[in-house]
Amino acid sequence: NVISPWKRKDGGNAALAQSSATFVVRSLTPEAAARAAQAAQQNCARTGNRLGAYDLVRKALALSPHQEKIQRLYGELERALLAELSRSLLGRYRVPKLVKERDEIVGLELSAEERYLIGRIDGRWDLLSLMRVSPLREVDALATFQRLADRGLITLD
Repeated sequence: NVISPWKRKDGGNAALAQSSATFVVRSLTPEAAARAAQAAQQNCARTGNRLGAYDLVRKALALSPHQEKIQRLYGELERALLAELSRSLLGRYRVPKLVKERDEIVGLELSAEERYLIGRIDGRWDLLSLMRVSPLREVDALATFQRLADRGLITLD
């Protein structure tokens, strides 16, 4: 059985749950990673947390790139997440702005994608323009912007 990282009894925050889930996925066999990916998709259906499920399934796919079940789940979640984020983030003109000073952000634990996009935010470029100059795939850029906003590092005005 796969331990569901989303059923938290302590009321912890989503970031902690995400890091806990990441640890669980990294320590699984390929077969267990496939089950974890399926659990992520089922959790997404219950809670609506597509971004968290997408991140977990992406990690499971990195561990088991030849598992057809994980590939299928990844594709389904990716399409659903892209549609959701496109509607919510690109439905109107938005210009991301940093909430914290760059000096404060330097010391934070950020992914390469987060660092790249934060480095391009100047308060003038709109979201779509930043996505167009980014080497990231559209879904990954949108997901990264959403994560940065969720963490309170940027606003999407």
